[in-house]
Amino acid sequence: MNRRRNENATTEERHRKFLLQSLRAAAAQVRLWEAELVEIGTALGEGLIGTDSAVDWARDSGLIKFLRLPEGVGRVAGSTRGKTDQATDVLPQMMAEVDQ
Repeated sequence: MNRRRNENATTEERHRKFLLQSLRAAAAQVRLWEAELVEIGTALGEGLIGTDSAVDWARDSGLIKFLRLPEGVGRVAGSTRGKTDQATDVLPQMMAEVDQ
């Protein structure tokens, strides 16, 4: 009976350690995402890149899903660049891709 308790305790301890490590890894990933978003914002704020480039960068980094863009901002790059009346919003398109 004691052996079984020890096995359960050992299993519980392994699960606890694994979960703690997973939480640490997730927190590190979030810090990396934050740093990338700050970098995009800094470049945009200092005029080093335009809004299209900032959206492209966020999309390429997989961070577009965190942005809530007002209408007219973040149009899909390409032939419609700069033609906001004919472009498609990036956010709904990206949300559809995430759902797939």
